[in-house]
Amino acid sequence: MQSTSQVIQPNNQVIQELRQSMQELKDANTQATGVAKWIGQSENEHSSKHQLYPMTQYWDNESIVDNNEEKELRSRLMAERHYMIDEDDARKSYHEHVQATTILESEEIDSWHPSGILIDVFGHRVVYDAHSSLEAKLSSVILNGDWFWRRARSEALVEIQARLHEIRFGPYDKPVWTVSRGGSYVSSETWDFLREKKVEVSWWKMVWFPNAIPKHAFILWLAVQDRLLTGDRLMKWGYKGEVKCFFCHNQIESRDHLFFECSFSYRIWKFCMHRCHENNSPIIWDEVLKLGISKWGTKTLKGLLCHLVLGSVIYNLWCTRNELKHSGHPISEEQILRKVLWEVRTRIAGKGKFSENRENLVLAAQWNLPADLFL
Repeated sequence: MQSTSQVIQPNNQVIQELRQSMQELKDANTQATGVAKWIGQSENEHSSKHQLYPMTQYWDNESIVDNNEEKELRSRLMAERHYMIDEDDARKSYHEHVQATTILESEEIDSWHPSGILIDVFGHRVVYDAHSSLEAKLSSVILNGDWFWRRARSEALVEIQARLHEIRFGPYDKPVWTVSRGGSYVSSETWDFLREKKVEVSWWKMVWFPNAIPKHAFILWLAVQDRLLTGDRLMKWGYKGEVKCFFCHNQIESRDHLFFECSFSYRIWKFCMHRCHENNSPIIWDEVLKLGISKWGTKTLKGLLCHLVLGSVIYNLWCTRNELKHSGHPISEEQILRKVLWEVRTRIAGKGKFSENRENLVLAAQWNLPADLFL
């Protein structure tokens, strides 16, 4: 009988076969995508320190090769792999999962035994003594929910099997979306996890509200932050072309002047606000935003009209400015007003039910809104 301390030395054929297996594994794993990992879940995690993951290799995820080759193969195998698993598969028993998978898991999961990674603790000889292989899964030593090991042939196997009672079987493996609190995929929680978080601004509801027109909201978002390419900003970058207002040609074009202070845009803004029953509407950006935040609630007809008017006026004035700058085609105030009125009217029609009070009836008449808008 050979001594249990003897170590089997790998030959070149074994190394070659192992390399081929590693390459096949790599090719198979590159086809998998997603961000959900297999992690074992138990219903009573506090009852035992050691949780059984039957998918794992029970010896090691490392190869029996010489030192230089071992380092290279090990570094490739230890990389974490992610897979998207269909939830229907999670309902099958974990034995079926074990038999279907050929994945080498990470070293953290392979350390399923209380003694640690078996091949590190007991050496390669224990694989031979157990009549097993490096690729063996836990399913090969589990039968009907209980351990099914061969009779121990060495002191190492005796020690391994003596501590099996410390390990508790989990009923199922299942996919868990670790980003979400409940373990299931939730788009809002996933987006919140991925995005770069910044301080919330007070004006965001002025721009991004449920019935906003997307193209209007985008231009308004840029304008609120003063990120539109107006003349004053272009001049700071060394632009040598025309930087005066394309509507009045009197002042340097800036965000504040272009949209509210210019006589052309002032008349359009005041006309639309008058139709919304805002006769004393401000013409300074900060004051317009302050008024909107404090008084323009989107659940009232007047508030929704004011929100839509602000976005439509800013968008159409910016488009008209670009048309004058790049093609020189003039557009009259009447044309812009007709477009603003049409956009607001068609957007608000059928978007909600409002109470039939006197103010709403007057607003509906001025904006030519349909009668079915009211409760």
